[in-house]
Amino acid sequence: MHHCVGASARHRKVNIGHEFIIPLTDQEHKDLHSGKWFGFLSRKEFEKAAFARVLDLLHLQGAHEALLINSEIEDAIMGYHL
Repeated sequence: MHHCVGASARHRKVNIGHEFIIPLTDQEHKDLHSGKWFGFLSRKEFEKAAFARVLDLLHLQGAHEALLINSEIEDAIMGYHL
């Protein structure tokens, strides 16, 4: 797991640090931290796009409510500055 903004991060007075995470392989995690971004995206753009994709997949698969985040947290994460 990769914490995109650090565990204690907040945006719009909403705690997002433990929610704004994405699953990465060991190599992807190393590449991300070494500056090898994915395509033409910045690191933050990649992280937000990957996070949105994870949420989409959870919704499509009918994930249990406990695995999903509430809309306030999702909005704060997606509004996080690049």
